[in-house]
Amino acid sequence: MTITIPYKPRKPFQSFHENKKRWSVLVCHRAMGKSVAVINHMIRAACLTPKGVFSIIAPTYTQGKRTLWPYLRDYAGVIPNTKFNEAEMLVTFPNQSRLYLLGSENPDALRGIHQHGVALDEYQHQPQDLFGEIIMPTLTTHNGFAVFSGTVKTKGNLWKLWNDKKDDSDWFALFARASESGVLSQAQLQAARTNMTQEQYDQEYELEPLAYLEGAIFGDEMRWLRKNAHIANLRLTDGIQVDTYWDLGVADYTVVWFTQWINGKLYVIDCYATHNKSLHDIAKKLRMMDYDYGTHYLPHDSAQREPITLQTRADFLENALTGKIETIARIVNKQIALDNFRFCFKRFYFNEKMEIALSALEQYQRKFDERNNVFLQEPKHTWESHYVDGMLLASQVIREKLQIESSIPLASSIQAREFDEPHYADDGGFNV
Repeated sequence: MTITIPYKPRKPFQSFHENKKRWSVLVCHRAMGKSVAVINHMIRAACLTPKGVFSIIAPTYTQGKRTLWPYLRDYAGVIPNTKFNEAEMLVTFPNQSRLYLLGSENPDALRGIHQHGVALDEYQHQPQDLFGEIIMPTLTTHNGFAVFSGTVKTKGNLWKLWNDKKDDSDWFALFARASESGVLSQAQLQAARTNMTQEQYDQEYELEPLAYLEGAIFGDEMRWLRKNAHIANLRLTDGIQVDTYWDLGVADYTVVWFTQWINGKLYVIDCYATHNKSLHDIAKKLRMMDYDYGTHYLPHDSAQREPITLQTRADFLENALTGKIETIARIVNKQIALDNFRFCFKRFYFNEKMEIALSALEQYQRKFDERNNVFLQEPKHTWESHYVDGMLLASQVIREKLQIESSIPLASSIQAREFDEPHYADDGGFNV
């Protein structure tokens, strides 16, 4: 029996559907149809794999239900005896294969599923350790495949993955700008230009990773840092202790920024991020880095006692790490915390090799009110939030350290220096 799905691949996606490689990364301009292509790719894989298990993972469950589920129903609905579970967003095919639609905001819910294939949609908005730590183990049993797709926004997860794998023979890699793909007509592109700023158009249609991100909270500050050479190749300065600034999580993400305070300037030389790791494992990782630690600045919740040991996180880290421990009082007003960063940022220098960490600062956005079509003052809570909260803690400490009551003078530029690869990439990052 032959079943024809009412889907005709656009030319750029034909080679994607024909490729047999285990790994694929698709960087596509807006309105190219990559979600439809990926959905049909997964439907075909499910139909060809009896009792297979597949999933499409959106940045959030709600986003997947709103943008992907209707397509999935429409295209899979032509297959006789296919069943749809709206509550679980699950499609069961006649050969007993299952295709789930999931969200990445609760990563631990994805554990334990032995999958034959997975697609991560809008991967630029998904946690950087999601695949390596959680998804990859679910593909091992069946030697399953993975598809990463989206539109680049800053040099984050998706851009870094494509840049790292574009010349890898084990990968299928597609990078499609609107000016080159041939999918949209000149009239369509001109209409887009007319109704968008040049920076918006460059980002959405020409895949410019450093274009302006609408709603970005620190967009102006991050562009200033790049323009003024405050994001550069840095190295460890001998004889100066390393201070750390933390955003602590247990079931959530933990982020640690590594800095050196030199002549009134903060050099952010390294970053470590992980998910679902014990404090014991995190402390072990920091000891392996072999820095001469000065002070570890912890957020207010480090003073909470663990229910079993009755020991605070701060007490544990004081015994597990060299250097001093200091717990910083919480700033309840988020706007004040954000303003601290804006007040201090011209004294900050960042190691340019921390691509994911820098992307988190650049992608940190306000919530969007879809009903009124406006951005709100309140930030969205996403994976980027954990990086930002650690940097806000640093901004709070630095502002108090300087006892500043007026604006900060411009810091001078810095010459390029060398430094090893950032440590956040070593743990939970992409590695296949």
